[in-house]
Amino acid sequence: MRRTITIVILSAILVVIFTASCRSKNLTLSPVEVVKKNIEATIMNDYNTWISTLEEEKSKGFSMENNGEFGVISLTINRLEEVSDQHHIEMILQSENAKRLGITVENIALVDSNIDVEYDGAKVPEISGNVSWRYILTRTDKNAPWLIREWGYGTGGI
Repeated sequence: MRRTITIVILSAILVVIFTASCRSKNLTLSPVEVVKKNIEATIMNDYNTWISTLEEEKSKGFSMENNGEFGVISLTINRLEEVSDQHHIEMILQSENAKRLGITVENIALVDSNIDVEYDGAKVPEISGNVSWRYILTRTDKNAPWLIREWGYGTGGI
């Protein structure tokens, strides 16, 4: 019994270290590169890389459901670009979460994407087709890595 508990604790510690290590590798990536890494991880069913692109608070909402399977059969990135939408950024900055987290304008990035994706409906309940999403990335300061905070259709704030 003790051995099992020890193995579980050591495994948990290794997962935390690995995730922190992956996040630190995002340090030199631009917001577009972080989103690309996130999308490419879904194609490869690479759950650890995918979760490393998310803010810690966001990543807490996910687990290894479906054994980390994203159910992607095929995916083509048509467009991936950082956008300057000052109205959207101002709206984000006015949110309670942004104020609580101390997020400033230089630590927010918006990335718009357009992909063609086909999902395996037996594995995930996603709809295949052409998808346009906006990603909101933040960082704690100018020396910190960009990480994905939110994404989706009409993502309004954080």
